[in-house]
Amino acid sequence: MEKQINILLVDDHQMLSDSLKRLLNTEANLRVIATAKDGEGALRCCHNYYPELDIILMDIKLPSGGPNGLELTEQIKKKYPKIKVLVCSGHDEIVYIQRAKKMGADGYVKKDASGVETVEAINEVIKGNKVWPPLNEPSIEPVEKPTPTEMEVLKYVARGMQTKQIGIELAMSERTVSVHRRNIKQKNNLKTRGELVLFAGKCMGLYGIPPDPQLSTELDNRTGKFKEDTGITVKFDGDTANFNNATNRAIARVVEEALRTIKHHADVKNVCIQLHHRNSAWATLTICADGTGFKEAQEIADEAQDRINALNRILRAIGGELAFNFPPDGGATLIATLRRT
Repeated sequence: MEKQINILLVDDHQMLSDSLKRLLNTEANLRVIATAKDGEGALRCCHNYYPELDIILMDIKLPSGGPNGLELTEQIKKKYPKIKVLVCSGHDEIVYIQRAKKMGADGYVKKDASGVETVEAINEVIKGNKVWPPLNEPSIEPVEKPTPTEMEVLKYVARGMQTKQIGIELAMSERTVSVHRRNIKQKNNLKTRGELVLFAGKCMGLYGIPPDPQLSTELDNRTGKFKEDTGITVKFDGDTANFNNATNRAIARVVEEALRTIKHHADVKNVCIQLHHRNSAWATLTICADGTGFKEAQEIADEAQDRINALNRILRAIGGELAFNFPPDGGATLIATLRRT
């Protein structure tokens, strides 16, 4: 008697899931024993039905707020290595197939495949074989080396991050990230998101992955350049450890833009920067100057005002905010509250 194959379907589209379940249950050796709509439900089913569960048919797109199907595949294969995972998706771009392989999937079948093809793929995977569509990978070469900022964007594109996530990591607005992505695609004649992801991976291989920022080094570089240009030594007080990359970048960029603003006002003689860990969720960056630079920047619509606007954009990218204080005895204080993302 042929061994029964127990299947879990993971798909947030109820109609598609029900239709596939009916199809598979018509096969004598196949039985859908559970369905799940999201990562939490899928992991619960794995726990409840292991070791009887043989294979999971996994959609890629799952509800936001949890892992997508490929990320979930990686989690399941690490915890339950004997369970087979067959990715079943509407995406047919090479990048998704390559990522499915990387995450440990055992095969990949398109949702519009015939019932016969899907059943054959399940049986092949259960036998221990891999089932992958043929890859006709395009040749994608950089026209020229991307700029440092473009390389930073591509670093996260290669990791499969969306525009909003990249903006948080780089302390940029979504609009700015979108502009960089569009420019990269135009310069290198890339048509699809899949081609952009492949291009990003190619650039990481050719030119190396940009290192994550070290806050102490970033601040030393910026305050050192400021002293070189103005002769003013910046006093710094605070602990630069225990921030993640996104917050490190935001702090460094706020300091850079603030010092640029201060530099254009000759009456400034002293600058002090304080970095305070308020709690596990928030930090406060305080930049004090004894001149009127910040106040003038707020009041006049010139390049300095543009820098103040830039500070606001940087902070908004990670959910922070900007405030100014102008004591009666002179001077100015910039206070940036940063979410420790």
